[in-house]
Amino acid sequence: MKSLIQQSKWIGTAAAMIIAGVCRLGLAQTPATQPSAAPPLPPGHPDISTLHQQSGTQLPPGHPKLPQAGATTQHAMGTINLRVMQKTAGGPKIGADAITVQFFVQDQLLGQTQTKLSDDGTLQVTDVPLDHKVMPLFRVTHNGVVFTAAGEEVSPEQPTANLEMNVYEPTETAPAWSVMMRHVILRDVKDAVEVTDVLAINAEGDHAWIGAADATGRRTTLVIPLPAEAANVKVDGMDDGSYHVLGGNLVCSGPVTPGENRFRISYTVAATKGVAAFTVAAPAPMQHFMLVSPEDGTKLDVTGMNSLGSKKMNPNAPAARMFMATSLKKDQTVTISVSGLADLKPEATQPSSDAVPMPGMQSDTEASATQPTSMVAKVVALGGATLILAIGAAVMLIKSPRPTPAKKQK
Repeated sequence: MKSLIQQSKWIGTAAAMIIAGVCRLGLAQTPATQPSAAPPLPPGHPDISTLHQQSGTQLPPGHPKLPQAGATTQHAMGTINLRVMQKTAGGPKIGADAITVQFFVQDQLLGQTQTKLSDDGTLQVTDVPLDHKVMPLFRVTHNGVVFTAAGEEVSPEQPTANLEMNVYEPTETAPAWSVMMRHVILRDVKDAVEVTDVLAINAEGDHAWIGAADATGRRTTLVIPLPAEAANVKVDGMDDGSYHVLGGNLVCSGPVTPGENRFRISYTVAATKGVAAFTVAAPAPMQHFMLVSPEDGTKLDVTGMNSLGSKKMNPNAPAARMFMATSLKKDQTVTISVSGLADLKPEATQPSSDAVPMPGMQSDTEASATQPTSMVAKVVALGGATLILAIGAAVMLIKSPRPTPAKKQK
């Protein structure tokens, strides 16, 4: 209980410091209140207002030290530098586009502000308090399209962070796109299978694909087939309102930028007589597809993928059954069947994040304890961490007993 109280006090203090630190960007401040009068001292207690001037005056043993006159608490401050880059060939120079800056500490939103970039497409945020690591999230609106990027954390060890953020001119013409990596992670529970489906989609070209508008003005970009049995569909890595489920598909209306686009779909497949079966289809040519399921006593049947056997990917987690397929064609399917769920013991189930290391990703329980949609999960899916590469590292470990150095991320 004490640690919770201390954390609550710190969050309140940090929030006030964040808001004060970004006030120069236009965030409103709450007027300061006057301190209340000090309570009377016990009879015979030294006069603390002049105590610091009295040489030789001694405080009782164990009495806390008193601040000297004029002393103030100093806090280390950090700086975040952002440069927004135009990446469409022949596109206009980036100027004073609208931008929203949000500040997070340990998945808690502490403050935000709306302002504009400088005429040269840059923004500097100063006076960021460094009591703890602070992560900024930037949302730039360029030519009607919102682009999002997570900045590096600033901390006492790294007080300055620099970020280059790319924006593109919009187009309604669909680019050539494919699925670079797809990883489906299963979590078996009694009478159901919880599915986490992580995708890394690559789009060609140098424009942001916004899709064509229908009669209602709604735009459509990506269409991802969902299993007919999927229920409770949720998506991380897309802004709220930028997707909906229609006709057994996840229909996305948000922009697709050139290069890698990451997001995570989660859903539940209910079991019938202890068996949960569903089919996963490739929405486009798919280069690499991996399936992971903990060894929990259930029977797992998979068609359309090659078995890699049972592997222990985490020293603190049970072994996981792993399957892999490569070079799948559009609409090619993989069928998954999990039986024996009715006999599953509660202690045998494992969170999907334990099966394969996924830095920065929270479990659903942790996410619900912080926000309805986990900020960390969303930032990771948007490109704030090497989620897909972390999962893909499992394949490297399987192929070779020697560790493969990770590529340095820009």
